[in-house]
Order: sequence, then C-alpha cells, then structure tokens
Amino acid sequence: MEKIQIIKFKCSICEELYNSETEAKECESKPVSWDKGAKIGDIVKIIKGDGAGSQGRVTARFIYDRSWGHYAWKRYWHTVGIKADIIGGWGTRQLTFDDYEVIKPKSLERKRMIRLE
Repeated sequence: MEKIQIIKFKCSICEELYNSETEAKECESKPVSWDKGAKIGDIVKIIKGDGAGSQGRVTARFIYDRSWGHYAWKRYWHTVGIKADIIGGWGTRQLTFDDYEVIKPKSLERKRMIRLE
C-alpha cells in the first residue's frame, strides 16, 4: 500500500478549497461585498422567492464561495448570505443579499428597551 498526501489551499474568506496556492490567493483578493448588516437574531422581510412577504429571524451568517450561483457566480461570490427561520411559518430560507431587507435589527430593539427603562 502506498500513502498519498493531497495538499489543498483554502480561501480564508469563504473557505473554498483550491488545488493551488495561486487560486486560493486569487479568491482571497476578492473583497466581501453586499453586507446588509443583518445579525443573528435580527428580523428580516423576505422580498423574493419562497415565502416572499413573510418575516424571518436570522439564525446564521456566511460568505458565498465562487462555486455558488451557477451561471451567476460572479454576482454572489464573496457576498454575505443569511439563513432565517420563517416567523409563524413553515421552515428556514437561505437568503442572498437581494432576497431580503432588514426590518428590525436586534441591536436597535435592545436600545429601545434600555431607553424605556
């Protein structure tokens, strides 16, 4: 039996794996864009796709890698995405920057509560 070691290089932004250091560095050179500032716990309004018009509570934030989005990969590469549980609804949505609007940031909710006390 022969042991073979395979070395991959990972983009530190989106964690995509590459066969060469050059490819990983090229990926890292693309800045993160389209961060709407939604944080975990914030409430968003879904404006496109399944559940459009519903509200969701943000449960996760992540960065899309270059392999996401099929033919539109350049549009979504290194953009901020979120996962949101549908409030009073049927599940969870993974949302790109153009699928939602932030309507109630959790941090603003806390500030309002502090002011009322």
